[in-house]
Amino acid sequence: MHRLDVYALIVSALPFVLACGDACPTGMVSSTTGCVAELAPTWDAIYADVIVEHCAIEFCHGDPEDMNEADLDLRGIDEAFARLDEVTMSEDCGHTALRLVEPGDPESSLLYLKLFRESGEDEALCGFRMPYSADPLPHQWRRAIRDWIEAGAPR
Repeated sequence: MHRLDVYALIVSALPFVLACGDACPTGMVSSTTGCVAELAPTWDAIYADVIVEHCAIEFCHGDPEDMNEADLDLRGIDEAFARLDEVTMSEDCGHTALRLVEPGDPESSLLYLKLFRESGEDEALCGFRMPYSADPLPHQWRRAIRDWIEAGAPR
């Protein structure tokens, strides 16, 4: 094989090699920030992977001493689930009269609407896109939350 033939073979195989390097391991999905864990459309998975890691944190929805403007405490899986039925009374979103989760209807669920904005869009239906001052959640995660709400948001 000539040197040019070898070079042509390497160049033609390069896209396939690079594509394999972008593949995520089993149980992971690709996102704009790299590989992330797949998210099952269940409250337990959503709470563990989304709420605990991105919402119920210091200065947001998990710090009783410095609670956010929404005054929404998301600590504790059962306690947070019970609060999903509440209508927000926050200064920014109270005028919407939306419940955090309207089972069967993601488009009427404030939780979903606050997460849905794409990168670069900081404004949401009311207030700011969540998680605040962070990258949007991966598309697959937002789809899993939508699927969970459409399924009736079961515990």
